[in-house]
Amino acid sequence: MSQNKKRKKKLSLKAKVVILIALCFVLVGLIGVLLVQTKLGLIRHVDPNRQAFLSQSQQVFEQDANASSNTMDAKDVDFHNADIDVMSDKDISNILLIGQDARNGEKGQRSDSMIICSINKKTKKITMVSLMRDMYVPIPGYDSNRINSAYMLGGMKLLDKVIKTDFGVKIDGNLEVNFDGFLQAMTAVGDLAIELNEEEAAYLNTYPGLGSNDDTAKEAWDLHTGMNSLTSSQALAYARIRYIGNSDWERTDRQRKVLTAAFNKVRAMSLGEIFKLADKILPCFTTDMTDSQILGYVYTVATSGIELKGKSYRIPVDGTYEGQTINGMSVLVPDLGQENAYLQHYLYGKSLKKALAEYYKKNPDAKKSTTSDYDVDVSQNSFDPSTLGNDYTVTDSTGGGTDYSGYTGGDTSGTGETDYSGYTGGDTSGTGGTDYSGNTGGDYSGTGEMDYSGYTGGDYSGTGGTDYSGGYSGADYSGGYSGADYSGYNP
Repeated sequence: MSQNKKRKKKLSLKAKVVILIALCFVLVGLIGVLLVQTKLGLIRHVDPNRQAFLSQSQQVFEQDANASSNTMDAKDVDFHNADIDVMSDKDISNILLIGQDARNGEKGQRSDSMIICSINKKTKKITMVSLMRDMYVPIPGYDSNRINSAYMLGGMKLLDKVIKTDFGVKIDGNLEVNFDGFLQAMTAVGDLAIELNEEEAAYLNTYPGLGSNDDTAKEAWDLHTGMNSLTSSQALAYARIRYIGNSDWERTDRQRKVLTAAFNKVRAMSLGEIFKLADKILPCFTTDMTDSQILGYVYTVATSGIELKGKSYRIPVDGTYEGQTINGMSVLVPDLGQENAYLQHYLYGKSLKKALAEYYKKNPDAKKSTTSDYDVDVSQNSFDPSTLGNDYTVTDSTGGGTDYSGYTGGDTSGTGETDYSGYTGGDTSGTGGTDYSGNTGGDYSGTGEMDYSGYTGGDYSGTGGTDYSGGYSGADYSGGYSGADYSGYNP
């Protein structure tokens, strides 16, 4: 009897210890949740359904005094938007970052920058895509206008609707910051490591904002070509440059570089440093997301090893738009069906060749893109959707690329690489490329890469590469060869 009582007491004591430990974990968890919720409470939350709207009669067209493009009647615009596919994937979330061109106290401004920040849990990557603010697009309930006017007309809700109906991308949440908020946030994050080219450094050293309220240093800058440590004012000035390079095109690229540098710097901080930083930067932002949504995204990024690396993009893609003057505005008229195909590739991983081929089949008269993100038929300087491959019937690629003179071979057969199975042409003529002069070998064999299993030709003749002369009879290059380099090609 006494032994049973002692055993019961021991079991009871163990149970108490377990319960006590569990309560401690719960308490710590509750404190953590309350702390995080307190921090999130610093963000300004808005209800997109209650944001002020302007009526159609209040819509304005921001005209350009120096408009020089072709003039087009608004009724004649063909957006090629009859077959826009709205994309979805449970592992992908799209957050729209909105830079509002307003100072504190100003209201009803256009969105100065729009960047889709796509979080992919499967690939563990964040992809950024800038939307050019001068794109002329249909706006539901209003006349077609610049895309940046949608934010002024109907806030986050209307801008999200435009992106969904015109481009096929569903926005899951918005995060907005204005001019002053950006400065405050960057000041809190600290100096950013940004590489400047010669033009950028020279321009920033004579930046018009020096000595104004936009400049916290109130003194001349001494920036140089190469890596620089940019202050918040310098980072903002860098992100806003539009007078050198390719105008607004390079400007969107600079904005993405600043965001990437800031993200990676914060990512490297300790948890304590991040909590201190939150007190300073979170009040700078406005969002339509709930605290639970934000917590979910933060948890995903923090625990899944998601990184902001690799390529970033912009819409419209080269060759998919026309510069026009409409209603006195200098605008970019995009081929929305083609932009949709590119976004399917950039954000959702769909084969670009397949997406474009499907689109061109439905729209054979569409203007073809000139971007390097898909194969170009260099002999015609255009994409060939019928073969999904390349036609190298030209004679030379002087300028540093590979010479495929005489190439009469097949196509890519849907593998995404080039098929040299019928190549019987010459060499690279000193351009630094590969000599396939004797190649009569195989194809891709379904690997998605180049198969030289039948190669019996010459060597690299001074290119610095491997010498296969004398009969290479090995397997393919699957997993290694990443495709041909056509840089410098001038047909």
